[in-house]
Amino acid sequence: MQRILKRAATLHQQEARKIAANKRTEFVAERLQMRRQTKQQRALQVEQLKFARNAQRQDWRLGSLAPNRNYGKDGETFGGVDRDAVTPFPLPEAMQIKDWNIVEGDRVVLLRGLDKGQIGIVKQLLRETNHLIVNQLNMAYQKKPELFRKLDGDTSRISPVEVAVKYEDVRLIHTMEDPRTGTRRDVIVDEVEVRRIRINKNTGEKTWVRFVPGTDSEIEWPYDDEPDLEDHHDDTLRLTVDKPTFVPTLLTPPMPPSVIDELRGKYSKYRTRHDEDYIARQVEKEQQENAKNNWASTMRMPIQLLHEKQRADKAARGEPQLTEDMLARIGELMAANRAAQETKTAQTS
Repeated sequence: MQRILKRAATLHQQEARKIAANKRTEFVAERLQMRRQTKQQRALQVEQLKFARNAQRQDWRLGSLAPNRNYGKDGETFGGVDRDAVTPFPLPEAMQIKDWNIVEGDRVVLLRGLDKGQIGIVKQLLRETNHLIVNQLNMAYQKKPELFRKLDGDTSRISPVEVAVKYEDVRLIHTMEDPRTGTRRDVIVDEVEVRRIRINKNTGEKTWVRFVPGTDSEIEWPYDDEPDLEDHHDDTLRLTVDKPTFVPTLLTPPMPPSVIDELRGKYSKYRTRHDEDYIARQVEKEQQENAKNNWASTMRMPIQLLHEKQRADKAARGEPQLTEDMLARIGELMAANRAAQETKTAQTS
């Protein structure tokens, strides 16, 4: 038996290793495919931008002798890139970043691209693609589809947009005070140190605090501005909300008994007040159980009837009582037993 169990455990471990190996193979293949698609997309984007910029340089050099590039079916989209070239591909869940240390409102610096070294504010996070959009940085002209032009009411076939930037191509900017000079200046945080990690047991939400590595300088999370709320004619006035409508006294409890009765569990064992229909159901249920017990008592065997009659007769007779003759007889027997015991003791000694 032990050999069979050991063999089954070995087979189970082998199957688990095979499944894990297949998952790793699929993940590597999927990651390789995503890298190829990203590389092709980047090549298309670079090619289109390079062509447009070369054309712009030629126009600047040639001056009045420059050709009219607005001629032809693609003339109005000169300098623009396709929508597919600036839209990153969504990544599998296993390749997506779980904990983002950069959020909307953070100040970041670009490490690559035409705006390398420029500082901007994060406008949007693209969590499914591990990209983010920095406000007014890494700009490019995008070709607008006809449907969008109709919806926007804009006749232009190209529009400036911020091209998404990879998460690893930006770094946080934090303002720190120089201990030698006392002046405050921006520093690039190459790697964020995470402290005070907490997980909410109810929601599962994970929170943490960002710090500059090796220091006690906390990188505060950006806070959203309070929304500018507009009053409407059907809104409740603040004066009405603040007006007290209930004042508890010694004669009036904070909660009437009916409210307390509703807040308690309807079928709690500590409940002392019940609805009339519930009481009626409980009484009917008890009557049915009593009737069932009475019905079962009528189906008895002859031996059970005999025993019941004997118990009734014994109860009717009551407890037995000793008469004077019986007491005298008991005394004689006790005296005879005592005399025999003394005789036996004398003979032994």
